[in-house]
Amino acid sequence: MNLLYLFLEPPLPPANGLRMRTGAVLRAVAAAGHEVHLLGFGSRQQAAALRAEGWDAELVPAPVGSLSQSSQLAPRCRALLAGSAYAIERFQNPELRRAIAAWLEGGRCDAVLVDTIYPAANLPPRLGVPLLVNSHNVEHLLLRRYAESEWRPHRRAYAGIEWRRLRGFERQLFRRARHVWACSPFDRECIACLAPDTPCTVLPNTVPIVPDLPAEPEGAGTVLFTGGLDWLPNRQAVLWFLARVWPRLRAQAPEARWVVAGRNPPADLCRRLADAGVEVRASVPDMRAVFAEASVCIAPLRIASGTRLKILEAGALGKPVVSTRRGAEGLNLAPGREILIADHPVEMAAAIARLLRDPATRRAIGAAARRRIRQEYSPQLLTTIVGNDLAAISRPPARSGRTARHLVAEASQ
Repeated sequence: MNLLYLFLEPPLPPANGLRMRTGAVLRAVAAAGHEVHLLGFGSRQQAAALRAEGWDAELVPAPVGSLSQSSQLAPRCRALLAGSAYAIERFQNPELRRAIAAWLEGGRCDAVLVDTIYPAANLPPRLGVPLLVNSHNVEHLLLRRYAESEWRPHRRAYAGIEWRRLRGFERQLFRRARHVWACSPFDRECIACLAPDTPCTVLPNTVPIVPDLPAEPEGAGTVLFTGGLDWLPNRQAVLWFLARVWPRLRAQAPEARWVVAGRNPPADLCRRLADAGVEVRASVPDMRAVFAEASVCIAPLRIASGTRLKILEAGALGKPVVSTRRGAEGLNLAPGREILIADHPVEMAAAIARLLRDPATRRAIGAAARRRIRQEYSPQLLTTIVGNDLAAISRPPARSGRTARHLVAEASQ
């Protein structure tokens, strides 16, 4: 099939979990023998990098500004009054709409694959070809969990409105789709509640299994958190660990050293971490070198959806992970054997301290996690699932017969 692949962020460089999943699915589609045209948000430099890798790519400028910036207040208010979700509206782009319409006219593609729900804001009302959705998270659930954790009443109220509207958009999109890929059985159940008649397959996040493990560090004492610090759930996790767990851990294991490695850390967060004796690494060219230093990896997330690639990366390198229940949600890792789960600060500090003191247990949990990840989270498995699902829809029903003129008119609305 010829697939039009719509993405939110280009997969190069693979600097975050979103790009890593996008790249993995893209490679699996190509490995299954399908032609792919990439269309999405990005810069000219990113488009050139994709073409240099052999991909047929067309990019339009990405929306600017962080959701937390004050410049977003006016468009948020307009969306609020209009009854729409700003999380979706901010990705509406006339140039991308026109490009999609141009690809749909004349039967230039056999199916459209939307990577995350957000580029779907630019789809015309009718496609004439099957629609597939690669779901990275159940997005409204992520926002709902943020609303539940927000202590400021005005933000909590706004997030409550926003997640309900986002749920409505997800429901419509999933019901419109021919097939949906979820990254975990938990997410598949959530999607089934929204669109019970749409087939949904678990397409797990994957990581490569390298043949050689990094040597175990001497004087085991480094605790590692990895993740982009421009992502609210990661920042909240770091702050919760800093306030609730880190003092308890230092009391039990004075030799412990905490490293936080992630892109774009805010200056105030860096200051707070430095004041507590925490090392921050904002720009890491090779994450394997950082993982090699770690004795224990942590995932203390309170807001989450999808599955955490940081846990899979650590386990693939034989590193034991201590996570909250929500942080490990959706991953088939056995608590106590392949991962340690602790939601209470006292329990988490005790679990990390125990691992720091016990090299044999560290090695056993890390090795067990690596075996599980090799079995259930390998790129080879991804290619098999993608190939089977695309083969099942390779003979789509007859197109609706809408003309190019109709499509272009719809795209300009």
